[in-house]
Amino acid sequence: AAGSAAELTTALRIARARGIITAADFAAVDVPLDRVRAMLWKLTH
Repeated sequence: AAGSAAELTTALRIARARGIITAADFAAVDVPLDRVRAMLWKLTH
């Protein structure tokens, strides 16, 4: 799951860099995704 979250983050960064999504769109997804990554990290450490 942590790998999938990292993969999604990369895809979002690429989409933002290519102008497919706006910075606001990226931020709206990245904030909750960061919380998911933190939960996954806590489960594995």
